[in-house]
Amino acid sequence: MRTRKAKIGICFVVSIMAAGLLGTAMAQVYTDPVGFVKVDAVRNGLTMISVPLTAADNALYGAEGCVGDQIKENLTGGAGAAFADVIWKWDLGTQSYVTAFLIADWGAPYDGNWWDEGAGDYSTLTFDAGEACWIMRRDNDPELATITFLGWVPMGETTTLTLVKGLSMFNWPYPTTLALNDSTLGAAGTGGAGAAFADVVWQWEAATQGYTTAFLIDTWGVPYDGQWWDEATGDYSTIQFAPGAGFWYMRRPDASAVWVCTRPY
Repeated sequence: MRTRKAKIGICFVVSIMAAGLLGTAMAQVYTDPVGFVKVDAVRNGLTMISVPLTAADNALYGAEGCVGDQIKENLTGGAGAAFADVIWKWDLGTQSYVTAFLIADWGAPYDGNWWDEGAGDYSTLTFDAGEACWIMRRDNDPELATITFLGWVPMGETTTLTLVKGLSMFNWPYPTTLALNDSTLGAAGTGGAGAAFADVVWQWEAATQGYTTAFLIDTWGVPYDGQWWDEATGDYSTIQFAPGAGFWYMRRPDASAVWVCTRPY
């Protein structure tokens, strides 16, 4: 199995807030750390990504430097969704997709912006840290498009993710790598004797255009219960959450799973 790796950089920013009237004293305030994460989206296929950092503007169509500007940098636009690179974001409430394509050949002020064909207007999609989506790139694109995310590193001591009945797109909400079986997601989920009866995590492999799956074990006894299992390999899951990656969560019961994530740094 080929694992997609993200390049991560983090730095700490110092703001000079005030100085003494005679220049003999200086006060400093330290902001949250900022950084970057680079993720590659494949040509002529689907890549599931997530936004790993908190952007100054989380809108797809927003102010200069917004999430949409970061994503589009090396993507290809077109006159319609059939000819352009497209974003698909999963709506938890409707359990369906909202899409946006990158405009080209329309002229100013449209070119280079994201358009919602269903609404007939600029996209209103937003992406907070940890939210995921699909990137569909066309076969005439360069082999890889590198997306560089810039923003603040999430510094909340805990982050709560709600995984609804049905499907949720998600990622571990901190820009670090974490093995599924080392996470606390199993404590929030509902297990079963097999994938048909349990909560399931699906990881998309962009290189193969296929899924690796894992279900949460229950009723097998010690040491299996509470662990994630790969039925295809007949062994514990090797899925890892990684910065910039995206995952599906299939929730079986009617009640949502509430995953409380603790900051690892």
